[in-house]
Amino acid sequence: LYLETGGDGRSIRSYRFRFSGVDDKGASVRDPHPDPGHFGGVQGPPPEVKPGKTYSENLQLGKWLVFERPGDYTVSCMRTLQFPAKQEFTQDHALVHPLTTSFRLKVVPRSEEGVAARIEDLGKRLRGEEDETNARLTAQLLVETGNARIVPDLLWAAEKWSGDSWALRMLAMFQDDPRVSALYRKALRESRGNSRRSNAARLMAQSGNKDFVPDLIAAFERENDKFVLTAVADSLGKLGERRAVPVLKQHRDHEYQHLRLAIEQALVQCGGELDVKRFQTMIRSTDVVWHLAAQFVSANAGAAAPRILAECLDFEHPEAGVGRGHADSNPACRNGRLLS
Repeated sequence: LYLETGGDGRSIRSYRFRFSGVDDKGASVRDPHPDPGHFGGVQGPPPEVKPGKTYSENLQLGKWLVFERPGDYTVSCMRTLQFPAKQEFTQDHALVHPLTTSFRLKVVPRSEEGVAARIEDLGKRLRGEEDETNARLTAQLLVETGNARIVPDLLWAAEKWSGDSWALRMLAMFQDDPRVSALYRKALRESRGNSRRSNAARLMAQSGNKDFVPDLIAAFERENDKFVLTAVADSLGKLGERRAVPVLKQHRDHEYQHLRLAIEQALVQCGGELDVKRFQTMIRSTDVVWHLAAQFVSANAGAAAPRILAECLDFEHPEAGVGRGHADSNPACRNGRLLS
């Protein structure tokens, strides 16, 4: 038996689940996303369930149904089971069977005692979870309480599941907590995983806390990973402190185009002058960042932007053989959009 999963932007992206609900008076429960807008199709090989085995997934019911008042509800879930001749997805299945199950749900009024009990229950579940996907979903349920009591559980998850940065990102809502700031600083110094260091830098910028500037400057001086350097440069730019200017200039000629652009943007955001020649060089280049450079010039060069960009319009694209300013592939300058 194989169960197919796909996507519609809900929870774990499985459109094979269908939920409906009615209250004790028979009124339908509202769907917060009646038209998800896209369907991701089949995602990878279908989960396999062998005879005598079980299969389970944790779902966030609130992605499908909104319970707007306390009371008793009946919730139904339809799950499509498929019995294909082989595991790979094909259009022809031996059997397609929709399975519907129903259960009763009581929604109780929110209270401080109820929230505390819920947090304790979810915290125990999180710390006992061995599957990272289920742990992330459990942590999300904790986040939805919006209660600062969950910080210790999320801090634990950030250390337990350090390969990804989802717990770091969840902690952003408690960015003023000194324990969270300490974790961000620790993550920025860690050697395990460049994505963790990059996310720590971005979260520092997201907090708007300029106390992180020395940490980011130190990271920029010691870091060798081009992706982390790009995230740190971008974060320094967002925090906009002039003291970051000297260290930003150290990697100004780095071979990685995204880092060069991040540095030039950060220098402007930190109070420096926009270096016209460097931005024009990026716009005229074949680097993938050229249109981002053009957009930054348009937004930050003021009255000089039309002239700066106009000087790049007659550049001959080496591959297309046409002026980049008039090429259909030019999202930044075509049709004079940035020059109007």
